Order: sequence, then structure tokens, then C-alpha cells
Amino acid sequence: MTYQRGLTLIEVLVTLALGAVLMTTVVSVYISGLGTNAQLREGARLLEDSVFATSQFTEEFEMAGYFGRLDDYMAATPAAVPDVCNAAWVATSATLAAQMAVPVTGYNDVASGFSCQGVTVLEGTDVVVVARRSSQEVVTLNANTFYLQASPVNYVIDTGANASNFNLSEYATGLSLGVAPFLINVYLVDAADLTLKRLTLSGSGFVLEPLVENIDAFEVDYGVDRSNDGAPNDTNVGDDDAYVSSLTTVADWQNVTAIQTYLLIRSEDAVSKQTDTRTYFMGEAGYFGPYSDQFKRRLVIGNVKLTNIGMRRQ
Repeated sequence: MTYQRGLTLIEVLVTLALGAVLMTTVVSVYISGLGTNAQLREGARLLEDSVFATSQFTEEFEMAGYFGRLDDYMAATPAAVPDVCNAAWVATSATLAAQMAVPVTGYNDVASGFSCQGVTVLEGTDVVVVARRSSQEVVTLNANTFYLQASPVNYVIDTGANASNFNLSEYATGLSLGVAPFLINVYLVDAADLTLKRLTLSGSGFVLEPLVENIDAFEVDYGVDRSNDGAPNDTNVGDDDAYVSSLTTVADWQNVTAIQTYLLIRSEDAVSKQTDTRTYFMGEAGYFGPYSDQFKRRLVIGNVKLTNIGMRRQ
């Protein structure tokens, strides 16, 4: 009879102990991998949102004050700063001409409950308004859309329903000048879902378009040209007031030749094993944070020259 020797109790216990240690190590590595993957995923999302926001602002602000061939867009300078966010504001040829004279305006550090065209804005954030003409000329006009036709010395703002009013022509050739949609774009953070959105003029009202989600803060500073050379500068050397957070008069807003934006984006999900203890510099608004939570954040800072405004001064 053949004798077969099995495992002793001690050997079984040692094997189980080694297996438990190995399993603990594998689980620990797996969990750590999940955490690293989450951080990488949220970091990539923040980077993608940052690039998108930067491109949106750059394109928009570089086009601010573009009104085709028109040289003097300030001819119809209004007595007061246009208030697009006011519920009583209505798009007409006159109100658009007034906005054209002040291509960039804004609202600073809005109070709780502040609303712009039906959208409740996140308290403490800024709102910026940009007026310009579309770069795409059109042949077929929509009845309710406002358009701009411009020569160097004259312009027409009207809806497609009054197409016959667009009668400006080339001086040399007599050919009709191009017609393009008149644009007013408003950038704000919707308090309902913390999303950076754009209100775009459509007919007599606005349509709302989401851009970037999970916004903690949005601040805008305006570069003021005080020497009429096209670049922001101080009132006096050393005053450090080339960029300001708000302006009050039409003349001040007409002197804005650059915009600096600060957009603080938060990750969609919390990331384990991290606490956000950083502070974020948001220009004239100062420092934000620390938030002391487990969300990743990315501060996107942009500085854009208002080319169409500044170049007229050079």
C-alpha cells in the first residue's frame, strides 16, 4: 500500500496567510489604479474644457467691434450704457446701433437673483456682452433676423422683413454692399447648473447655448486705453489700473481695448485621496479658495486684445 502524505495544518495556515497578503496587495494596486485613472480622466476633461473655453473667448473678443467696412461705429453713441440684461431691453435698429457704439460692456460681481434675459446668473460672477457683425455675409434674409450693411461712412441695421432698406452700394462700382447678421453674444454662468453659457441674439430675443460645465467662478477685467494708442495703460505711471473690473460711463467702455478673463473649472466627479487646498488668483476679484474638497480644478486665464477697436487708435 502506497503512503501519501498531505499538507499539515501549519502548511495550510501559511499558504492561506500568503494568499491573503497577495490578495491584499492585488486589491490595493487595483484600487490605486482606479484612483489614478480617475485623476487622469478628470484632468483630461479639465484640459479639454480649458482649451475649448480659451478658443471661444479668443475668437469672440478678437471679433468684438467688427462692423464690416464701417470706420466710425461710435457715431450713434448713446447717452447711457446699453443694458442688454434688463428685462425691458428689446432688439430694435436703435438699440442695436447703441450697442454697436459700445462693442463691449459687462456686469461685475452680480448680486444674488441677478437675471439676464431670463437666465439667473451665479452670484458673484461676471457677465460680458459683445456686439459685432458676423463675418459670414448672406444673400437670403430671414424676416425676424437683424442684419448690418455698412460702407466706410454709413450703415443700415434692420430685419430681413425690411430687405429693401439695405440699399447701400459700392461708390466705384454701384454694386450692392454685403449684408451679414448683427450679433450680440452674452457670456455668463447659469446658477441653475453652474454652466458657462452664451446668449445669442435671435430675432427680438436670445437663444441659450451651454459651453462649459462645472464652473466655480468667472471673472472679467477690462483693459482701458487712456492714451488713445490702442493699448491698455495706467492713468498715471505706477497706478496699476490699466485693467479694472467694472466701468460706469459710455466713454469709459468705449476705451476698452483688451479683456482678461479668469474661468475656474471644477472636475465633474470628486477624486479620492486628494484635497484641494490651493488658492486661485482671479485678477481684480482677488483670490478664491481654498475649497478644501476632493474636486480637481483648473484656472483658465485669457488675455485678448480687441483688435477691431485697438487698431483704429493706432
